[in-house]
Amino acid sequence: MGRDLTVSATHGLYLGWICVATCANVALFLVDLGVPETGTASELVTAAVIAVVVVLAAWLLARTGQRIFAGGIAAAVVWGLAWVAAGRLTAEPESTTVGLAAAVAAVGVAALAVVLIVKKGTDPGRTRVAA
Repeated sequence: MGRDLTVSATHGLYLGWICVATCANVALFLVDLGVPETGTASELVTAAVIAVVVVLAAWLLARTGQRIFAGGIAAAVVWGLAWVAAGRLTAEPESTTVGLAAAVAAVGVAALAVVLIVKKGTDPGRTRVAA
């Protein structure tokens, strides 16, 4: 159990962080292609990239039966989105739209993870003994 916990939690955190980091790199690539760093177009593109993070996290969470692994994914994605929200609401380039989109996305992923983890019941591989 200890090894499974360590491996599942670590891999879940890693996969969740990769989701956020990949989407952040896509956003940086779009800026490199000429999408302006500030303005309405930039905010819309960034909100779309945040939506991709949410869809990717939801897809991953729905497909794993391991609660610890799912918890790791959710924790990393929520953490990354929360940092995006904090950065855009308090630092440069400041964007209320992006900050709120990231905050709502973080709350949404957290809520979805709780619902799916509770719904899944026990981890696969564990047998339930009927009383």
